[in-house]
Amino acid sequence: MTDAEDLTARADDISALLTRVYKIKGATLAQKLKRARRVLPRGIHRDCQDIAAALPNMGHPKLETLLDYPHLMAAQKRAVAHLKGIDVRDMRWGKFLNFLGALAFNLILAAALFAALIAFL
Repeated sequence: MTDAEDLTARADDISALLTRVYKIKGATLAQKLKRARRVLPRGIHRDCQDIAAALPNMGHPKLETLLDYPHLMAAQKRAVAHLKGIDVRDMRWGKFLNFLGALAFNLILAAALFAALIAFL
């Protein structure tokens, strides 16, 4: 397997992990990265952008020689390590608990305002 084929396969792995972890849809890695801007850390997003920017240059014989494969492979390893380290179940549970916390705060605030209104009248 050549470096270009290996990097393309690794980019597909990142794309599949983005879909599995964050449920991000898109045809290409670049489209998925646009949608994943807020959920990915800045460094990981930059690494993935480097890989997505290198993908169109893969088929071109002269531009392919300009690619820094060790840097791109290291970026891919960092991105995959980050995405595989995310516990999806824990992330969903955290979102649910945040929702319940916000709901409880709003109910307490509404009850306090209601009690203040009753005391005032």
